[in-house]
Amino acid sequence: MIGGQKDKKSRIYSVLNFFLILIVICIIWLYFNIKDIKRLFQAMDLLDKEKTNVLTIEKNNEQLKREIGQLKNDPDYVEKIAREQHKLKKTDEKRLIIEVDKKESKK
Repeated sequence: MIGGQKDKKSRIYSVLNFFLILIVICIIWLYFNIKDIKRLFQAMDLLDKEKTNVLTIEKNNEQLKREIGQLKNDPDYVEKIAREQHKLKKTDEKRLIIEVDKKESKK
């Protein structure tokens, strides 16, 4: 009975020693590779930022494609852009510019 308990204890100590050695090896490995691990996380962060950037660019690209389609196929849209963004007018129209005095508009 006593011999069986010693064998059991020695097996338990052997298993504990194995796990202790394994933990020490892992800690040593982490110590020497911490810079690589930091670089890995930095690269992962950069990848996430770039994926977000790509999504933003793709959305912008789709919006520009829709606008190109409107410019090619919708004369009313072309006229709207010409009037609003480029201050153009038809040949038989006159532009009326109303200037508001800033002093009067504050009263």
